[in-house]
Amino acid sequence: MGMSAIHMARPGSASSGHPVNFNLQQVDVDGHRPEDLTAEIIGVALAGDNGIDATAIACRQDGRADALRTALTQERLGNYQLVPEVLAALELFAATGELNGYECVALYDLGSSGLSISIVDTERKIVHGAERSTQINGRAFDAMIGEGQIASGRLALPADPSGFASLDRVCREAKEQLSTSTAVALPAPEGLVLLSRTDFESLIAPMIEGSARMLRDTVARARKPVEAIVLIGGGARIPLVATVLRNMMGLPVIVPEGPETVAARGAALLAHPVSRRRAWQDSRETSGPRGVAEKIRRRRELTSAAIAVGGLGLLVVLGLSLGTSSLFGGGSDNKSTTTNTTPSSGAFSGLPGGQPAGVAPIVAPPPPPPVATTSAPPEAPAVTWDEEYEAPAPPPPPRPGPNTFSVPGLPPIVVPTLPPLPPLRFP
Repeated sequence: MGMSAIHMARPGSASSGHPVNFNLQQVDVDGHRPEDLTAEIIGVALAGDNGIDATAIACRQDGRADALRTALTQERLGNYQLVPEVLAALELFAATGELNGYECVALYDLGSSGLSISIVDTERKIVHGAERSTQINGRAFDAMIGEGQIASGRLALPADPSGFASLDRVCREAKEQLSTSTAVALPAPEGLVLLSRTDFESLIAPMIEGSARMLRDTVARARKPVEAIVLIGGGARIPLVATVLRNMMGLPVIVPEGPETVAARGAALLAHPVSRRRAWQDSRETSGPRGVAEKIRRRRELTSAAIAVGGLGLLVVLGLSLGTSSLFGGGSDNKSTTTNTTPSSGAFSGLPGGQPAGVAPIVAPPPPPPVATTSAPPEAPAVTWDEEYEAPAPPPPPRPGPNTFSVPGLPPIVVPTLPPLPPLRFP
């Protein structure tokens, strides 16, 4: 799931040179929210009889994952799983063997929305360091192309947002063609986009060099030495990226086949079916009709009530075994209590799971007799709440002194006595 395009991959039969072959498809975003478009695509794919049993979506673990969950819930989809992009990429490389012999690599993922750098252990699949920048991205490259063409006079300034959107699509197509061609000439509504690879590389070179410095700093902070750099994402197809990183880092640079679909293919390998019952319940409860959600809520309340009744029955049994006379009213006494717990057919007996018929009544054992003692003095009888209780008389009020003033309705007011002032002496 990218900001410019949604890539879909479905594993097929094995082919020569690759253990798994994929059926690939791409859908351009074109102004839609990527999360909503992804949810719609998955809903359409699962609605038909396509034999799809599991769906996995590769995405970053940030706010986009939460937005994607919301969009999938609105489409009433539950048979899916979210996979981190780094984990999906490592799964694909483990299947293709492209990283065999490298224990720690740096994943350089340059897409339309930003640059993500991850230092990963290929064997243990552990991330030792990660950085992300939204200042370096493919959309910035497209904007540079458009601004350069307008400044040269080949294109007129678009008059409305739709004109800018059309210009962005043409500039993105020119950028993609320059990955394999030395020059492009594409018609646009406002003129002609004419650009060579040399001019394009001069435009983006400062930004690519900045990404190389970012990679160098991330590698330096990693807890493990990096052995190679792996380029993924649509930006990996730009030849200047691999050249700058190789010269600045002095490490092998690996560009896999189809770098923009690495995460999608890896997610397809990690997909496994989710419980259809749980998926149905989650989707109906969160976004289904109000009546269905109300039934599920009432069913959960009844289940909770049944658990409470079971816990109460267990509490009754524990009370009987401890020799208490009653749970609901009355204090304890020293008499044993007999409770008939023989149930009728199908009735709850007070025991977990019920008590079978024909069992003798449960009788609590009598308490042990008190131990006779002769040395201790007799204690005064304890006062209980059933006996009469006389509160002690309140203490008498203090006798009023010479500095005490009485005001009706108020407690006595005592004015403190001040010490006499020394006599004043004048010179």
